[in-house]
Amino acid sequence: MIDNQINEQAGIPMQIDFRNVYASILRDWFEASEPSIQALFEQNISYLDILSGCSVGIAEQEALKLKPLVYPNPTPSNVTLRFQSKGEQYQIFIMDQLGKAIAVAFDGQLASGKQEMALETSKLSAGHYYFLISSTNTRELVAFQKI
Repeated sequence: MIDNQINEQAGIPMQIDFRNVYASILRDWFEASEPSIQALFEQNISYLDILSGCSVGIAEQEALKLKPLVYPNPTPSNVTLRFQSKGEQYQIFIMDQLGKAIAVAFDGQLASGKQEMALETSKLSAGHYYFLISSTNTRELVAFQKI
């Protein structure tokens, strides 16, 4: 509780010491060792759980690599579609905004692993489209724009 009578030279009582915040960031984000952090401060450090809700790990980055990607996007001509195959029969359709299949971009068996396919989109008029990647067990949509 803050007193009603405040001395001119007194500060506001802290609920959390900023040095503990800095030390916690050094340890959790920058992975500095606790002895090297303690050497920076005169008092003992009480580490805080600041970054527990952040997603900054390798697992999240690896998950993004598995997500289908179209590049360049937007495109003036052809595109490359990157996705992970499970070694199944695949069909890749070009879909318009209404969900109508307007072309079959690929139909065939793919080996398991990362796939990068150059796909023909140069004949499409300008607009928003989707690739529907369809296999025995999965269906994924990837948006792209033709300019």
